[in-house]
Amino acid sequence: MKQHKWIGIGGSIASGKSTLSRFIRQAGYTVIDADQISRQVVEPDTPGYQAVRDHFPKAFDGDELNRSKLGKIIFSDPKKRQLLNSLLHPLIIQESRRQLEAVDGLAFFEAPLLFESEMLEDFDLTIYVTASRNIQIERLMQRDGISRDYAEQKLATFKEPGNKPSIILQNNGTLEEFKAAASELLMRLTA
Repeated sequence: MKQHKWIGIGGSIASGKSTLSRFIRQAGYTVIDADQISRQVVEPDTPGYQAVRDHFPKAFDGDELNRSKLGKIIFSDPKKRQLLNSLLHPLIIQESRRQLEAVDGLAFFEAPLLFESEMLEDFDLTIYVTASRNIQIERLMQRDGISRDYAEQKLATFKEPGNKPSIILQNNGTLEEFKAAASELLMRLTA
């Protein structure tokens, strides 16, 4: 029988979740990425692809889903974002649980909306990565090549966790400082 321990990693956009996950992977641990799964469930010839095509036809260039167009649609209209979530989240949750169950031992799971998802109860421990609003906006503008207004619009869709995370990890300093904090946290979690 497989033994497992699942640790969820959540946080707002451009807070450092992916950076933390990269450090954890480099240390040799499995990290399952909900964003990657969200891409898998909308690959051509899947139910997710067809659902998005039916409800968001303007997000397609021919037969190809244009994630940038889809993002502009859902970040400008909360009802459309809610519709997309209702279509895809059940598929993402099902595939996420399947991938987590396949790991024997410790597995990490990175999800932007972890603290808003019905999966929250699946985890033995949760980490919330956070950074100041100004730092997040600057990172978003630089990373995505977008305007301040669009960065603020994207950031506004994320809420602080209603359910308190087990651990809060601040990411307001340098990359080296964050890596040191992440290494210390990983040592505590795996001791």
